[in-house]
Amino acid sequence: MIRRALPGIIVSVLLLGACKKPEFDSEFLVPEDALSLYSDSSIIVNTLLEREDSVRSDELSMNLLGSFHDPLLGMVQAGIYAQVRMAASNLDFGTSPQADSMVLILPYNGGYYGDISNANGMQQFTVYRLNETMATDSVYYSNDTLAYDALPIGSSGPIKPAPADSVVISGKKQRPQLRIKLSNELAQEFLNNQASFTDNASFLQFFKGLHIKSGLIADQPGNGAILDFRLTSGSGIELHYHNSSDDSLVVAFGINENSARFTAFNRSYSQEVINQLNTPLQNQQNAYVANMAGLRTRIALPNLYSWAANRKLIINKARLIVPVDPTDLDKYPANPILSLVTKDSTGKLLNTLDNLSGEDYAGGSFDATKKEYTFNLARQIQALLDGKIKDYGLFLQGVGTGVSSYRVKINAGQHPDKPARLEILYQIIQTQQ
Repeated sequence: MIRRALPGIIVSVLLLGACKKPEFDSEFLVPEDALSLYSDSSIIVNTLLEREDSVRSDELSMNLLGSFHDPLLGMVQAGIYAQVRMAASNLDFGTSPQADSMVLILPYNGGYYGDISNANGMQQFTVYRLNETMATDSVYYSNDTLAYDALPIGSSGPIKPAPADSVVISGKKQRPQLRIKLSNELAQEFLNNQASFTDNASFLQFFKGLHIKSGLIADQPGNGAILDFRLTSGSGIELHYHNSSDDSLVVAFGINENSARFTAFNRSYSQEVINQLNTPLQNQQNAYVANMAGLRTRIALPNLYSWAANRKLIINKARLIVPVDPTDLDKYPANPILSLVTKDSTGKLLNTLDNLSGEDYAGGSFDATKKEYTFNLARQIQALLDGKIKDYGLFLQGVGTGVSSYRVKINAGQHPDKPARLEILYQIIQTQQ
């Protein structure tokens, strides 16, 4: 279908039942059809808050770690399960090896969500030894757990994360990193089990992996943060030791692309969120979208079919515009992009027909100036009205929910000031009796 720009004088179209004139551009079907174009923004937009399902979180590009008491949504925690592997086979620690120290190194990736300033950011990171085997050919989800020893093998103590600050190790400046001292007993156990270091298969039977947890020092709304780590970029364990012939020896065990690893999320929602989840009402003033297997918002258009009743329509444009609550956006940025999806009869999430044309057409990027998201829905609405697809709802959710910690408070359809709205530009082809 060829689209041409209309002369400016024809851009003024007749409004039928619109609350306000939508700001559509001038790209319609053909100029001679412009006088039969109508715009409408009277379609009711209702919302319903839902928990997002667990997400697959194994071998992703990013892992999240930390605790954040979100002042809007409640507590969220991210923990890591991961294998460490030998860099070479047949490790030889020499004669009478003795442990000096052992440290877990997790280089920061730089990003975080929450507050890491002063006492507000104080957290403690604790490391445990797995006693359940991990495997790269297994699938792990964000609500999975693995068995681990109750006694920790290391702790950071109370610290303020510093994802932008370099550290000095042995007189040399190194990239920002979280360093957690592990127990000397574990280090000596490594050295006392020479037979377990012939290859990675034998090593992983001896040391199955580790689990890293976090906790806030002061559990107050607004405290803490979720931090980004790219585990396959320099993460792992360093074992420092000496033997009967050499001092200052070190051997590294890395977390690499061959390491099984996943992130686990744990949430405890605020009372406001619990009330919306337990007593769902579609006429809410606000709703939420949260990554980390958090929340999504169902969009309902209850009067769409009655609005179109007895008319054959061509939907030239349909834009769902979702304003954002601007409060604290500087401190808690909105998701850079959201996705609007649908479901099939089994409840499986699917792309809308507009999403199939790509992100540039479908929309969903956050407009920081207008503080809103815009989604194109013309193809989806047209197919619904033509009866080519069934309406199983629309669902607003985060993108990259397993690897990023954004959340956003959106204005629902009943918001008193700037409600979510659907703006439609259409033609009437036939009026049915």
